[in-house]
Amino acid sequence: MAAVSPYYAVHMRSIGLSIEEIGTISACLPFAALIGAPIAGMLSDKLGQYRYVLMGALITAIISQTCVLMADARVPDSFETHTASAILFTVKNEPHLKVLHNSWNSSRLLSSAKLMASSIEGCMEREEPFHFYPTEEDRSALTANATKEKEAVFVGNTDIDISDCVGQTKVDIIALRFIDTERDMQYQSMHLRGFWTYFLIRVLSTAMISSCFCLFDATVLAMVKEHNGDYGKQRFFSMLGLGTISPLSGILVDWFSTLKGSRDYSVIFYLSDALLILVVFLVWKLDVKAEKSQGSFLRNLQQLVKIPEIPIFLLFMMLLGSNWGFTENYLFIFLSDELKAPTYLLGLSVTVGCLCGLPFLSISNHIIKRVGIMPMFLMAYLSYAARFIGYSFLQDPWISLALESLKFLSYHLLQCAACSFCALKAPKGLLATLTSIYGAIHYQLGRSIGAYVGGLLIPKFGLRELFRILAYVAVTVGTTYLLIDFFILRRIARRRALKEASSFLRTAKSTFKINPNLVLLKCALFLYFGGISAVNPFYTVLMRNIGLNIEEIGIISACLPFAALVGAPIAGMLSDKLGQYRYVLIGTLICAIISQTCTLFADARTPDTFESYNSSAILYNSNNKTQLRIIASNWNFTKPLSTVRFTIPNSNNSYGCVATEKPINFNVIEEKGLTLFGNADVNLTRCTSQTEVEIIALEFVDIQRDIEHRYIHLQGFWMFFIIRVIANAMTSSCFVLFDAIVLSMVKEHNGDYGKQRFFSMLGLGSISPLSGVLVDWFSSIKGSRDYSVIFYFSDVFLFIVILLVWKLDVKAEKTQGSFFKNLQKLITIPEIPVFLFFMVLLGSNWGLTDSYLFIFLTDELNAPVSLLGLSITVGCFCGLPFLSISNQIIKKVGIMPMFLLAYLAHAARFIGYSFLQDPWITLAIESLKFLSYHLLQCAACNFCSLKAPKGLLATLTSIFGVSHYHLGRSAGAYAGGLLISQFGVRESFRIFAYAAILIGTSYMLIEFFILRRVARSRALREKETEHKDHEAPFLPAQ
Repeated sequence: MAAVSPYYAVHMRSIGLSIEEIGTISACLPFAALIGAPIAGMLSDKLGQYRYVLMGALITAIISQTCVLMADARVPDSFETHTASAILFTVKNEPHLKVLHNSWNSSRLLSSAKLMASSIEGCMEREEPFHFYPTEEDRSALTANATKEKEAVFVGNTDIDISDCVGQTKVDIIALRFIDTERDMQYQSMHLRGFWTYFLIRVLSTAMISSCFCLFDATVLAMVKEHNGDYGKQRFFSMLGLGTISPLSGILVDWFSTLKGSRDYSVIFYLSDALLILVVFLVWKLDVKAEKSQGSFLRNLQQLVKIPEIPIFLLFMMLLGSNWGFTENYLFIFLSDELKAPTYLLGLSVTVGCLCGLPFLSISNHIIKRVGIMPMFLMAYLSYAARFIGYSFLQDPWISLALESLKFLSYHLLQCAACSFCALKAPKGLLATLTSIYGAIHYQLGRSIGAYVGGLLIPKFGLRELFRILAYVAVTVGTTYLLIDFFILRRIARRRALKEASSFLRTAKSTFKINPNLVLLKCALFLYFGGISAVNPFYTVLMRNIGLNIEEIGIISACLPFAALVGAPIAGMLSDKLGQYRYVLIGTLICAIISQTCTLFADARTPDTFESYNSSAILYNSNNKTQLRIIASNWNFTKPLSTVRFTIPNSNNSYGCVATEKPINFNVIEEKGLTLFGNADVNLTRCTSQTEVEIIALEFVDIQRDIEHRYIHLQGFWMFFIIRVIANAMTSSCFVLFDAIVLSMVKEHNGDYGKQRFFSMLGLGSISPLSGVLVDWFSSIKGSRDYSVIFYFSDVFLFIVILLVWKLDVKAEKTQGSFFKNLQKLITIPEIPVFLFFMVLLGSNWGLTDSYLFIFLTDELNAPVSLLGLSITVGCFCGLPFLSISNQIIKKVGIMPMFLLAYLAHAARFIGYSFLQDPWITLAIESLKFLSYHLLQCAACNFCSLKAPKGLLATLTSIFGVSHYHLGRSAGAYAGGLLISQFGVRESFRIFAYAAILIGTSYMLIEFFILRRVARSRALREKETEHKDHEAPFLPAQ
């Protein structure tokens, strides 16, 4: 966290937020933490699972803090260059600006002036421009010959303090900005949109980060007690990390900004993400034992309030935290803006503050025992006072390192003393709750108060004077707390100590065990999903590679699920009829290997018949028609044109077009002299102005040649289509049969579906990036893009799966009745067809991303192929922790809310993709798959287990798989193809996001208001029927 936290304030300044907005944001953020941290503490106490709650908070923190980079509140500079002389002076403490030889049109109202002065008498020297904002024109201050000289005098205010400026000071006007209501409203809207985007993301990020801090404290206290450790020594390593990473991040910012030529903080966000991902894996390996709390949160809170020392402790910790909040938000601004400190000094100050506390942390227990907890709190207040006094007189920014060394009292030993206080005073089972409340009160609410008060008082008093005021306040408040404790609280504590004693209990949690009867099944799932993931993500780019266009890809992707609609139910019905899941699965695996390998023989590419021709042209859109005007003296072709191939040079990027060295084909529909009308094979709607392009080749109309090429293309298209249909039918059948085998073996050997799913996702995530690397490596050797290596790679995996499946001991029951009779049983239960319908709609979201996301990343964002595989890995691995506790999550949240969360997760992913500029941020967005894919599958299987009639579980599971993963995918692919060709990829993502939110909410409402009542009515009827059947043998004969 040290990589980014110290730089949030200067980052906010860099994206265009004002000092008041920074104060407002910093003041509001802790309220999110005040909600997030106690809820996290309460949830971890309730579940007794600090580790899992902490991992969830860490993953959400990674996503949210990365999304901060998408916010930007800056507006274009609307100043007009204007040179003039002026005089700056004050009248009754009001700044006046007299402009000499006013040359602008008097009908235009002045909004602000940019001034330059090498020095101002009585003021500090300035080498940078400052601004004057006029509020009115003062005619009384004009001289007698003002009309002749066209002078103007304005009253207003400046963005620097000129109260100490004596007399009239000559300044130079270098630029002016005039009032433009429409422009200002547009800029205000842009600024507010950036402000609110940043605000909402920071709220979520702060809530998660504060939850992580509290949960880490609870985890440390639990493990320290269990293993007879020392809290201060664990804190030692946290401060070591805090101190070593911060200067590195400062150096990275300076280095990266030098390379880019402008201040850029994105590198430290990516550094933080990498470190936090490692933390997630380390936390996963921790063995934390924690006891569950008893009673509700409000009842536990009432127990805390009844102990007088606790609310008074929290009050004074809040006031102490306000000092920390003030320095956290405004010290770096003071050092960078007023003292011109380099960025790496800001990080180094954090390092010094951390490293100076390390020796004291290693002996913190001895210090606190010698000095006492309450004197430590007073010393923390006094150390803040000393730091504030030092900052108020600071002239050399490097001396701040000496002042920061006092953090060993105001931060390090304070934290140890506060945790010791919580350990002594917390009621039984409420240590984590009290620790989380303390953390939220001190580091969030107190920080908020300090930031808000600082934002209000800095404009009035200035930073140096305010430092002195806060120093006096800190001394007074700290002394007051010590006196209250000495004369009042100690007496109350002694009386209570005679009646009760506090103690801490921890219960051991269940350990993760692997069922030996299911080891072969886990291996088969790992290898099968790994083998399929080696090729499935790359089918769309393979289709582009063999010459299929976007419409043909959409048609194929839309038709494939219909093969699965036939294949999967037939495979499920056949295996149920025979009672031989294993043999049917082996047969489908063999067919899958043969069909997916035959895909490599299809090729729809046609020979290139372009003729080289070099010329310039102007591209523009008029009346929704794309036109190409040729600039050439030798344009005298007699044959009609079919296609023009051109490129857009880098110099034309400013026109709205995206410059590209990749050739663009312009299909000619009509020729009018040197003006050609037609359409291109890429979206050129952003080329709103006339754009110069470079023609590199021409293709002329040749009917015989076009017929031959069309035949070659169609032959390749239909060959690929048929083979792909067979392969898709086989692989979908394998998925369904694997689900049936897993459910059968899990039931027989008392296993857990989520844990088997864990290994399938592990295979899915670990093999995909390897296949992407293989494609890049093999293509670099051949000199052209080649995907055959991953097909052979997949075949090897599937052959091994066949051998493993042969060794499985699967017991299955044969079904009774025909398939249609069994299907009728399912339809008569209203919840099932409604469930399948909404799963189809949910699957359409998956179909859109599965079919077009990789095309969007490669074509528009130029993402490397290895990133495509890595995105699948991230999406899989982020779901692994949740799969291992899927049963607990579904029991706590509920099945229907899990479906709603899946819809909302898809919506969040679509919104993220629609604004994506850096392809690597895809990895953060893909982590939401733990909701939209992993937990959704577990929730859907739970639904099938609850709702399926006797003997029809495998049938319902197979129908769900076909509906969601094939029919839904087909609908999404087809609808996506239509929308993308009409609106483009980004706008299509937004449309799908709005639809996902609407549909998910509708399903929740239908379930709550209709289906639950139907289920209750059916349950009552079944009970009455059972009661009558039970009484029937005992009724008297008629």
